[in-house]
Amino acid sequence: MIVLEKYTPWKRTVHALSEEVLYMVYPSQSGQWRIQTVHLELGSFEDRKSLPKQWAGLSDKELKEDINF
Repeated sequence: MIVLEKYTPWKRTVHALSEEVLYMVYPSQSGQWRIQTVHLELGSFEDRKSLPKQWAGLSDKELKEDINF
């Protein structure tokens, strides 16, 4: 997992430099944090690894605690 301090386009860079990164975390324009899966390859909709089901419905403090953020 990579955590960005501010949003920046990341997909090409992550694919070029790492085959191990599964998730990206970054702040949105609304001030909330977002988590996104990394796809197997650029242009693909298949994820390297799906988000864990136990993260579904969690937000803010609960999610931060569950992912050790």
